[in-house]
Amino acid sequence: MHFLVALLLQVTAFVGVNVVPMDGGAPLVAQTVIVRDAHVESIGPVAEVNVPSDARVVQGRGRWLVPGLVDMHVHIRAVDLPAYIANGVTTVRDLAGLGSVLVTAGSVERGEVLGPRILASSRLLCGPAFSNPPFTRPVASVSEATVAVDEQLARGTTSIKVYEELSLPVYDAIVAAARARGVQVAGHVSRHVGIAHAIQTLDSIEHLSGYPLPASQSLINATRASGVWNCPTMVVYRDHVTSGMPPAQRAQLLADRRALLTSLHLAGARILAGTDAGYLIPAGSSLHEELAELSAAGLSNEEVLAAATRSAGEYFGDPTLGVINVGARADLLLVNENPLENLETLRDPAGVMLNGRWISYDRRRASRHP
Repeated sequence: MHFLVALLLQVTAFVGVNVVPMDGGAPLVAQTVIVRDAHVESIGPVAEVNVPSDARVVQGRGRWLVPGLVDMHVHIRAVDLPAYIANGVTTVRDLAGLGSVLVTAGSVERGEVLGPRILASSRLLCGPAFSNPPFTRPVASVSEATVAVDEQLARGTTSIKVYEELSLPVYDAIVAAARARGVQVAGHVSRHVGIAHAIQTLDSIEHLSGYPLPASQSLINATRASGVWNCPTMVVYRDHVTSGMPPAQRAQLLADRRALLTSLHLAGARILAGTDAGYLIPAGSSLHEELAELSAAGLSNEEVLAAATRSAGEYFGDPTLGVINVGARADLLLVNENPLENLETLRDPAGVMLNGRWISYDRRRASRHP
């Protein structure tokens, strides 16, 4: 892979770019964007913005600057870091919290390796029937719930993930402990908990787990009203979970899941883009497949892009994530076309900025497009 990495420069000027801010504002044409110390310092028309003399200049040439993409459901492996970057993924939410994930996250944060920012959950807090270390952490009783939450947060994780076979009392105790400590809870919907209770208590439901297929309109409406996020991970079902099923059964399950996603979207429920990448499907490129699935479910290009940018910032309560405006985190993606008109342009970025560090893929593009 051919790329150039500017590790030492702290000021970058994107000159002559069109900006998709994803903050509710319209695209901005022919702009200069100044990045200093990993944040956007200024944005303005080319003729009105002075480029600092010490800035590295990236010529936009009419290309489009968009927020870096966020994959909200991954299982990080260090070997996959370059694939995330090459596909414009600048932040990920890891939902297994292995020790190796925390080591990799620390290396990225310290600038020792290049990779997306990694926000890691706990190990999978599950019922006592599950014992698949290092992924799971069985919780057998209500009294153990607080211990398990504190234990996982002490490891350096930033949220809690609930998993299969949790009893309702233990699940509620885990959620209460997490809430008391100000951390989010995401995960699967245990059969003992049920979807009606989960949408009132979880921050995000993974894989559309727990929903009956088909789901009633009243349940869809309750999902919207609760404000819970759904991370559908459609591609892992399409490419892995259903791969061994008889064709008719597979087609029916995928159609039912797509219909559920469409219903959630039409009702105004909150959607996050995530893939389950890492062990089951490819890192990085699978997010673009997931965006195509969201588009097929009826989301507009702006809504699809929001699910992989601004919505992640809203989920985390971080107004600097997933947008381009003054003060925003400098995680950026430079692409050839307007993604609001053509999402496919996101698959082949001209360059990626990671927390203020610019990585140019122009040489790679030249070799592909002589």
